[in-house]
Amino acid sequence: CDRRQRQMCIRDRQQLGVQEAELSAEHVNAIIDKICHHATALSVTAKDKYADQITQTTLNTIQKQINDNVRRLMSL
Repeated sequence: CDRRQRQMCIRDRQQLGVQEAELSAEHVNAIIDKICHHATALSVTAKDKYADQITQTTLNTIQKQINDNVRRLMSL
């Protein structure tokens, strides 16, 4: 997404969280930010801790799945 589309996605997910889950926009953002942080940390840990055991292809697959999951969260 370009910056404008990303801002629209952010507003949409905030609205959904506020309406459906009855959360504040700040709480919705905190949840998604936390998920993104943990997903990134998982990828970094896998690369650092298991570099000799996990192939680059597998790391790329894991990272792609993380990115896809984040994209799906952003599109809610």
